[in-house]
Amino acid sequence: YDKKINTMDIDNLEQLQNNWQKLSGKTNRADEHLAMLERLRKKRTAGLLERISRRHMRLGILGTVGLPLLAIMLEDMGVKPWFAVVYGLFGLLMGVLNIAVSHRLRFADYVDMPIVEAVRRIAQIKRWLLRLQVLGWALCIPIVAELSYEFWKLTGPAGLWGAICGAVVGGVIGIRLEIKSNRQVKELLAEFESSPEDE
Repeated sequence: YDKKINTMDIDNLEQLQNNWQKLSGKTNRADEHLAMLERLRKKRTAGLLERISRRHMRLGILGTVGLPLLAIMLEDMGVKPWFAVVYGLFGLLMGVLNIAVSHRLRFADYVDMPIVEAVRRIAQIKRWLLRLQVLGWALCIPIVAELSYEFWKLTGPAGLWGAICGAVVGGVIGIRLEIKSNRQVKELLAEFESSPEDE
């Protein structure tokens, strides 16, 4: 009878050991799956950061180099000197602010920093972008209006219509860039907010 009990105990122990090994295997596979998902999330997040940063760097270079050069050309065409200066300063201001946003995105290790801190910083950048867009439109509209007037004085109705068409095309491009940038920042914020909290 004792021998039978011992045999049953051994069988139960072996079964428990087998169940534990199966559970450990499932746990290991689950851990590997979570690690793979985390690597994919980090890769996706890094890609979003890079794309947003590159876009604002291009806008920054356009503002700091392209618009001041265009301002010099406008003055050579006969546009009032004070307006050419304002136009160039507008480009420099918007360019520097876009470069600042690009650097803020590029040179902070958002992927590996604590989730709460990353969410806080990305939310802050989102607010900055909104303010930058409001400032850009608030300055751009009167500048474009004055530029259209200057072209009208220099070349008549043809210059006016050319300036208006250029403003419309530029406005559409600007709105599309803003929509794309805002959408990507929202995606970036969602990536961090959906991440598991740091231990």
